[in-house]
Order: sequence, then structure tokens, then C-alpha cells
Amino acid sequence: MPTCKVCGRPAGFFSDCHPDCAQELVRARAERRRGQEAADWASGARQVIGAIIFIHDSVTASRGHNDEVVPLAAVLWVYHRQVTRWYGIIPFMRTHELVLESRDGRQLSCFGPREEVEQALAEMRKRAPWAVYGYTREARAAMAKGSRVETARAIEARRLRMSAHVNE
Repeated sequence: MPTCKVCGRPAGFFSDCHPDCAQELVRARAERRRGQEAADWASGARQVIGAIIFIHDSVTASRGHNDEVVPLAAVLWVYHRQVTRWYGIIPFMRTHELVLESRDGRQLSCFGPREEVEQALAEMRKRAPWAVYGYTREARAAMAKGSRVETARAIEARRLRMSAHVNE
């Protein structure tokens, strides 16, 4: 019989954790996160600018359920995406997103009103000037499967040159 991964007691045939133990684990994780967020706000390390939240040298979305945090040093490509939903031939909804693609291929989508997305994009240009900005033909070609590794190396070299220049 499997044992509970939290308390170590027998857990039953189809589970590796008691429901009460799993619930307590989730509560404890939420409390730790809440405490960390409160400490970040108090220290000024957490700033909401437009559609994104900057935490130390990382970024996350200010809305939605995506709580993924991407380090600024890993950001390769940033662009504004506008998606229009159609009802037949009539456009009925438009959403704006700031899309960040990282070195490891992850994509963080931060949505909001157009003004907030543009404000977040302007702040990203200040904080991560080494990244590729915009959804142009050249940017798409540079970030395509065949050339992504070489582009990532070039962007990383540019980031290191910029950080060395700032530290002088």
C-alpha cells in the first residue's frame, strides 16, 4: 500500500497523498507566497507597470492565472499582439497582449487594455534593451526554429556587453 508523501502514513491504493494533507500543503504554499509578496511590496522590489509586474529582475503577468515568472536576463523577444475575434464578418472583440519569449522557449502572455500593454512594452525596452522588439518579418525569421539558437547566442552576447558597459 502506498504511503502519503506528506505524513508518511498509509494512503490507500489509488493515491500518494491524503486529501487533508494535500489541502494543507496547498494552504502552506499560498501563505508562503502571500508573505513573500507582502515583503516584496514593502521593500519596493515589486512594481506593477501596465500589464506586467516587475519583481527584482524578473517579470510576470499582472492579470490572469499565469503565475510564471521569467527572469529579465532570459528574455529574447518582446512584441505587442492584437487578436481580433470575428462573428462572421463583424469584428466583435479585440484583445491586446504583451508577449515575452524566453531563452528556454517559454512564452509569457500579459494581456490588458492597449494603453497598459504599450506602457509595459516601453518599460521592457528600458529594462531589457538587449531583446528583439516587434513582430517584424526579420524578427520572426530570427526567432524561427532553424535560427533561434544562433539568435539567442547573439542576444546573450549583446546583453553581456551591455551589462559590462554599465558596470564600468
